[in-house]
Amino acid sequence: MRHKKLIQVCIALAIFLGLIGCATVVRPTGGPKDETPPAVSKSKPDNFSTSFVSKEIDITFNEFISLNDIYNQLVISPPIENKPNVVLKGKTIRIRFEDELKKETTYTLNFGNAIKDFTEGNVLENYKFVFSTGNKLDSLAISGHVKDAYEGENTKGALVLLYKDQPQYTDSIPYKSLPDYFSKTNGKGNFEISNIAEGKYHIFALLDQNSNYLFDVNTEKIAFVDELITPIDSSFINLTMFRETQEVVFLGGINSSYGQINLSFSKAPETLSLKTDQAELAIIPDMRAPADSIISWVNPAGLDSLQVFVLADHISDTSKISFRKFTPKVFTPTYEGGKNLNPNELPRIVSNIPFEITEDTANQTFVFKDGEAIPLSFIKENDFSYILDFSKQEDTQYQLKCFPNSFVDIFGNTNDSLSFDFRTGLPNEFANLIISLDHNNANTKIVELLNNKKKLIKKIEISNEKTVSFDMINPGQYLVRIIEDVNKNGKWDSGHYLEKRKPEKVYYYGQEIKLRANWDFEIDMVLD
Repeated sequence: MRHKKLIQVCIALAIFLGLIGCATVVRPTGGPKDETPPAVSKSKPDNFSTSFVSKEIDITFNEFISLNDIYNQLVISPPIENKPNVVLKGKTIRIRFEDELKKETTYTLNFGNAIKDFTEGNVLENYKFVFSTGNKLDSLAISGHVKDAYEGENTKGALVLLYKDQPQYTDSIPYKSLPDYFSKTNGKGNFEISNIAEGKYHIFALLDQNSNYLFDVNTEKIAFVDELITPIDSSFINLTMFRETQEVVFLGGINSSYGQINLSFSKAPETLSLKTDQAELAIIPDMRAPADSIISWVNPAGLDSLQVFVLADHISDTSKISFRKFTPKVFTPTYEGGKNLNPNELPRIVSNIPFEITEDTANQTFVFKDGEAIPLSFIKENDFSYILDFSKQEDTQYQLKCFPNSFVDIFGNTNDSLSFDFRTGLPNEFANLIISLDHNNANTKIVELLNNKKKLIKKIEISNEKTVSFDMINPGQYLVRIIEDVNKNGKWDSGHYLEKRKPEKVYYYGQEIKLRANWDFEIDMVLD
């Protein structure tokens, strides 16, 4: 009997221990949702300690936590060569340093958005742990904002680097040396660097592609300030990032689709001329929107390969293109101008494939008004577009008819019958935008009207003018951008760090502009 009871007790004990062993932290049920982030209950050493000599820091929270992307989120300033080992045990984070820390130095550990509670995922944002290896904490700070020099948009995730001015300082320091302090910009482009020692500093911002805190990749964006800065409690620095102008390098070409050759460059070339080893064969680059990857068109009929000779800006190169089998393109030219045509504009015939008018075009394409054909001429805008020039009247209905064989594409295909109806609008169906400018310099300025996707609609060049007008604009949402064209070359130019050349200034009106029909919309812009 005693033996039987002993067996029962053992079984019950085993079940109890098994339940304990299987216990896990689970999300509680019922009650209001927890929206409170975790809080630090204790740490070893205390936050903001001095005379730190240990290799480890323990930070304990008031609840179970989890870590999200800790090795990318954790920012240590000044930087150390090897990232510390971070281990989570229940409610405690242990940070162990592998490197020897600098003497008499204040360190800041910013955890970003890495710390969140286990149950609801509430994030403890930008928790900082600060300590000094000396007998005092440095207390100065700077803050600021980083934006893209051309796009005007906030730059997220940029490193902001501080280098203390030293007698041995040279301009090459961001290429070769780690900063004394650094921070990362948040989603709004803002940054803060705290616990800085007294002194004068050089400041940079960097989009660090290889995460080594150095400006050593020629495609990385950089920002710099000419003068030294002195951190004080109210220091606020604005930085504008740019990618340095690079020499064009041809990277190669590939047959990417039927009749298409994709040519890759290190940057967008301003000019591009192409020839092949078959002199009679046309090859046409699409330069309507230059980019670092440019599609060029050629008729691949009967070709296995082709030698392409590339002249881009001031460099020349060659590429052998091997052709693959692709489905042929369908040639479908179309009308561009909208059903309600601006009386000041002319419509177009466009195609995504290079094309030409034919000998029969004049007898095959017509614009009709009240059933009667009116004189029409064609102006070649580029290899993908022809402007239709004819005498227009306001508030009038028109019909464009293109009969077969009016146009021929690069592959020898001709169009089928096409018909498009449109009318010319009245002035009161459009809007006018008047921009009043407050500026005091005579530099040439390029005033650009963009749609809300930053596509250029119109531009006007000015110098001393204080007022600019865009008339007869289609109703819609728009942006205004002004480029200070210092070198008068008709476009925005980037900067160069070693040459101490800043990018040309770009100004945006602070918000989208909604233009309504029959409205004169006035805005003011200050150009500093």
